[in-house]
Amino acid sequence: MPQSKPSALLDLAVLVAVIMAAWSLRFIGIENVGAITMAVALLTVFVILKLRRQGAGQIGLGPIPPARMLLQQALRLLPWFAGAWLVGGFVGVALFGPPQTASAVSELPAGLWTFLLDITVVTWVLIAFGEETVFRGFVLDRLLVLAGSERQGTWLAILLQAAWFGSLHASQGASGMIMTGTIGLIFGWYYLNRSRGNLWPLIVLHGAVDSVILTASWLSR
Repeated sequence: MPQSKPSALLDLAVLVAVIMAAWSLRFIGIENVGAITMAVALLTVFVILKLRRQGAGQIGLGPIPPARMLLQQALRLLPWFAGAWLVGGFVGVALFGPPQTASAVSELPAGLWTFLLDITVVTWVLIAFGEETVFRGFVLDRLLVLAGSERQGTWLAILLQAAWFGSLHASQGASGMIMTGTIGLIFGWYYLNRSRGNLWPLIVLHGAVDSVILTASWLSR
């Protein structure tokens, strides 16, 4: 059954409220708010899907392709990611200076096993899987219901999810928000036009890139 605009708007309002509530925990001294926020956002998405009787395929989480095919699909996305990172980074630095270090980098655990656990749980589950599922999957799906699937509506939906995604990286400063927002923009476009509603290549590339960056940072300590 096609989703109505009021129900899509309600779904987004619930998600906004949950994210804002989790994000505000920083004001009472709670640590690791970013990870907590993404965890509760991800849980909220799946609860809403369950209540709406929608499967995970509704937001791009269909059957996982064979490993070789999935790797090829992720590699096709790599040049687009690199371009978004370079353009977004250049514009952000030119306007506002270098971004601040992301908390995922500055708060890396010192021990090997805790680092590996951090990479597995935080980087792959909460960041790669969580961010792509929440923003490129769920948020974009609901925005398309509201804005329509015509060209202008599609671009509006892509831009809005990218802006929201970038705003949640406020801890990296204005330049960091511009860079991550640009990546969110390209990922949203790629998801709809090249990946054709398949989130798995985006998740794999997101996790791989973040893992390389974090591993390099951990080894350089």
